[in-house]
Amino acid sequence: MGILTVQGSLRVAQFWPKGGADADTATVEVVLARRNAFVYTDDRGRKQETRAFMKAEVVGRQGPQPVVRHDKKLDSDKINVRLQGIDAPELHYQPTVKGSAGKNGKFRQCFGESCAHALLRYLSQLKMPEIPCEVLSRVLKPSDVCDVYGRVVGNLVITLDGARVDLNHWIISEGWALPSFYNSMTKSEIRQLMADFTAAKDGKRGIHSGRYVAAKLVKFSDKRRYRKGPGTFKSLSDKGRINSPKFFRRQAEHHVKLAVGTAGIPASFSSFVSSKKEDKAVGREIFLAHRGSGTAQSFGKQLRQLGTFVKQGSYPIGTELVFWEAAAKLVKAGTKKEITSW
Repeated sequence: MGILTVQGSLRVAQFWPKGGADADTATVEVVLARRNAFVYTDDRGRKQETRAFMKAEVVGRQGPQPVVRHDKKLDSDKINVRLQGIDAPELHYQPTVKGSAGKNGKFRQCFGESCAHALLRYLSQLKMPEIPCEVLSRVLKPSDVCDVYGRVVGNLVITLDGARVDLNHWIISEGWALPSFYNSMTKSEIRQLMADFTAAKDGKRGIHSGRYVAAKLVKFSDKRRYRKGPGTFKSLSDKGRINSPKFFRRQAEHHVKLAVGTAGIPASFSSFVSSKKEDKAVGREIFLAHRGSGTAQSFGKQLRQLGTFVKQGSYPIGTELVFWEAAAKLVKAGTKKEITSW
């Protein structure tokens, strides 16, 4: 396993309330003509420039998704980045439900605004509209880099006051997101983020400044929606009880499907969670103690459907589990041919 490094720049104004980006995703601009924009370093330290992501797309849940997109307005190429291992309260989650026009919305959690605002404030210290950055993704092959939505999954690193800062770890350690672990992550990555999470809880920072993170399911409200940022925003003014964003997203989907009258949707939320057979997870400590290949088969019955972790109304907040991520496939644009080499 090696590391893919993407060199690019981060526009600070993209984050709420100046822009619409939340605290766990970002758009990074890349200069494709620049040498070493994408570099893969293998486990022996050998580096090579790669063009694997040029004119490539990911075959996923929402059809083919290009990895590198061209922004005509800015006349620049960009990638969408999902910050690995973190899940911030939702700022504008809109479920994809057929026939939901007029009954859907961009649903928001408490703290969704405060978390994005905290990231904007932190980056604004540099007083630069665009910050040079790197995206680091620990992977084995090209298809491992993106999720099923075409987003590059990795750590976002900037330089602040001469020191390299990993924003994934900063966000968790300052209490502006919850950890969210996936089977694609290494054990050391999970342990480091757990240490950040513990430090944030002990320091009562961000969303841990009160008893806001709930293990009991917080009732879903369709009244709280995305809104454009005001000229001034007071941190924590949107505070309230929250549960794991992973369950919030399923609550939103459940709500919309019931509103639309989608056939076969259980009335109870716990039954709805249990009906999603593709949602699987294993206990974090089981994953960390496992010495096998790390495949679904090697975990056997220890890999279970997500609903089995719900007990008497109690829901995991995210740190307890390692979720199984749907595999993505990187192909040459317009074809079904997988890109297998760097």
